[in-house]
Amino acid sequence: MLVWPDVATDLGDNRVMPAQIDHIILAVNDLKASVDFYTRLLGFEYERERPPFSVIRITPDFVIRSSRGAPAATSTWHSR
Repeated sequence: MLVWPDVATDLGDNRVMPAQIDHIILAVNDLKASVDFYTRLLGFEYERERPPFSVIRITPDFVIRSSRGAPAATSTWHSR
């Protein structure tokens, strides 16, 4: 949960803004074995291929995106 102390609500309390993660990206050595592990062994749903990712649905609001190789090569995350 993120708390923004400089933003006051009507009651003068801190504004609370829940954080939600909708996906993670896993870099794996064996994509087929990874998909098999999450679907067959853990029972999660294989959703689709979205190159370079295999997408596995964990909950209605959360997926795992697996790809071969280092995550830095496929991530859109940029630090400030």
